[in-house]
Amino acid sequence: MKKISLLAGMLVLNMAIYAQTSIFPGRYNGSKPEIAQEIMILPDGRFLFSLSYGAMDKVMVGKWTEKDGKLSLKEEKAASEPFVIFGRHSNNATDKGKAFTFKGFAENTSVAVSFEDAFEANSFKLLHLRDQSTFSRSNELKVTDKPVHQFFLSKPVYGPSEEDNNVVYTFKPLPGWNDFVLYYSTEADSPPISLQAVLRNDSLFLSEGKGGEQYFAVKKELSKETDLRKFDRYFLDARIPDSLSLRDTDGNAHTYNLLKSKARFNSKLIIPEQEAHFQRDDDAGMDQEQGTVVVESPGVPPPKVPVVKPKPKTTPVKKKLQ
Repeated sequence: MKKISLLAGMLVLNMAIYAQTSIFPGRYNGSKPEIAQEIMILPDGRFLFSLSYGAMDKVMVGKWTEKDGKLSLKEEKAASEPFVIFGRHSNNATDKGKAFTFKGFAENTSVAVSFEDAFEANSFKLLHLRDQSTFSRSNELKVTDKPVHQFFLSKPVYGPSEEDNNVVYTFKPLPGWNDFVLYYSTEADSPPISLQAVLRNDSLFLSEGKGGEQYFAVKKELSKETDLRKFDRYFLDARIPDSLSLRDTDGNAHTYNLLKSKARFNSKLIIPEQEAHFQRDDDAGMDQEQGTVVVESPGVPPPKVPVVKPKPKTTPVKKKLQ
């Protein structure tokens, strides 16, 4: 009990020191028509920036430092790589092969995949066509013709080099893993946000880079009863977990473990432009889950897959991801 009391006392002391040395901790609600935004500057050196605009809801977190009356806010991003992958061994698998569920990859239609055990520049295939206009939120791909001891994902590198130059990520799952969930992280496509702030007459002004200052909001004091620990979950959520619990169609929970890339390199790939794993023949109605695609080796008859009848063209429904 004495140790707990000592830790609690240190926390209160640290908060008191921050409160005495900085005028910035507080709440700043800068909401305006059609956009809701608020910055919470906590007295322990952390901040939260919540933003809601249209269909986008985002909470950015990070740390702040103060020097000469100016505040620097630096975002701590969850993912530094575009591909976040979790895998496991499924005892309920009724067929051979490995299952890959892709989520959010419509955000970059130039992503390609190769399931060869050794890198081959001409073995990659797009997940979606580059000019595709309708997408599923989730796509499942089963590979049955090879053991898939490792696989590769690529995305283009844009800049002074040629457009078809790609950065390639290598993934080597543990033996026995046959069920994977892959997420595309748009966070990796942009650098962390860095802002500067000054406080004048309790009004917060923000600037980014060499841009000019813009008024954000009037300061409101944090309650003295504010428990900083209640904000911890936002900072934990900003980090990629080592494991993930997902439920199957029967409602059973399964634990997937994080699979990190073991290598990353640049290469000029030969990728067919008119072929994709999740290619659509038309832009008619799109279900939330696209039908399973089975990758089979040549000469091996594919298993029978239920055919989903297209919706009547008289009432087409288009669903586009933002």
